[in-house]
Amino acid sequence: MFASRECVSHPDLLCQSPALIVSGSLSRIPPTAILKWLADPRTSAPAHPTEWRSLLAQCHGFRLLPQAALRLLAEPEAGSAAMESELKRLRMASFSRSASVLRGGLRALNALSAAGVPAAGFKGIAAIGWLQQGRAEREMADIDLLVAPEHADAALSALRSAGFSYKVQGVPTSGLRSFSRSSPGSAGNEAISLCDESGAEIDLHWKVGRVDVAQAISEASPISLFKDQVPIVRPAQALLFSSLHALRNDFLPAVVLRDLLDAAGWFTLLADDPHEQGVALSLAETVGLESALGAMACILVDLGVSSADWVEPSSAARALADLFSEQCQGQGLNRDLLYLCSLRPAAQILRGLITTGPGYLATMRATETAYGQEISLRGRLKHLLGAALRTPLGQWSRLRVLAAAKAPLN
Repeated sequence: MFASRECVSHPDLLCQSPALIVSGSLSRIPPTAILKWLADPRTSAPAHPTEWRSLLAQCHGFRLLPQAALRLLAEPEAGSAAMESELKRLRMASFSRSASVLRGGLRALNALSAAGVPAAGFKGIAAIGWLQQGRAEREMADIDLLVAPEHADAALSALRSAGFSYKVQGVPTSGLRSFSRSSPGSAGNEAISLCDESGAEIDLHWKVGRVDVAQAISEASPISLFKDQVPIVRPAQALLFSSLHALRNDFLPAVVLRDLLDAAGWFTLLADDPHEQGVALSLAETVGLESALGAMACILVDLGVSSADWVEPSSAARALADLFSEQCQGQGLNRDLLYLCSLRPAAQILRGLITTGPGYLATMRATETAYGQEISLRGRLKHLLGAALRTPLGQWSRLRVLAAAKAPLN
């Protein structure tokens, strides 16, 4: 009901956790140290070879395992022969999983093309297409696809005819679409998740904040993936989608470290392209993502892993970057507190209840079950009250900035 779906762990990936990933008593490595290492080839691993298992365990939690395994294989201070063999196995296993998900995305795009529905890939598939030259060296839990709002029903019909089924079971298309519009956790995103028989998951989006989806699709470029030419959003749009995803997920390190690593790649790609930089800045202003884009630049520049001097961060951007830093230092954030900073979420829920009545609550329960978020309203309110009493005044000011930054998304 409250949290965005992206914060939910994917059980299928957790069940496939490599044997190497084990919990231990070793000290926790700061998320910023991991980000700096993965984003800057000159930076050595933030752990001694004896602690690589702990490092990999954290990277697995951040969904950065393939990048970490690849970097450790290139470390000058190599681990044991057994560790090297295990790292190669991890990399190949992750590559195989991501490749399987990508193939599912290609099947979905082919089905949409056959049905005459224009579409484009963004987020993870864009990073693989533009930043990794088609190599699946990035963990992929799903494929995110864009279609124009007027094509949403045709797209859903085409995917279901091609063997994809809704992840949230027992709810009609109209109910899922209505809930997607009125759920406060959607933060301006309207999408439905589908899966095929192989387990590949597709997130079909027709509204993403205030982004002009039709424009993003029309400006997409064909990128080679598995010998197919796949429509992928342009780099300026891709950078904004990474920023938007980080904002939607409240700059929570466990979720957005991968977005920041992608953003470091996008900033590098745009470093010598003033035209694309201008497009990114113009789009950010148009869709209300200046603070989110500025925060991404602040975080990466502060770490010394990106040159983003063409982005001039505002005070709101700095506040969002500080919120990320605080969470990296262990200052937990109850994301439901945002709903005390704005009346919009309550209005969305009320609109959903008025529009669809009991069906809204039934869809909410079905969605929470599908994404492993089952918790009673009473329990949620109890946690919310406790968090409100423990939250320091300084963090409340940043929460208000965060709420203000997210408000335009709806």
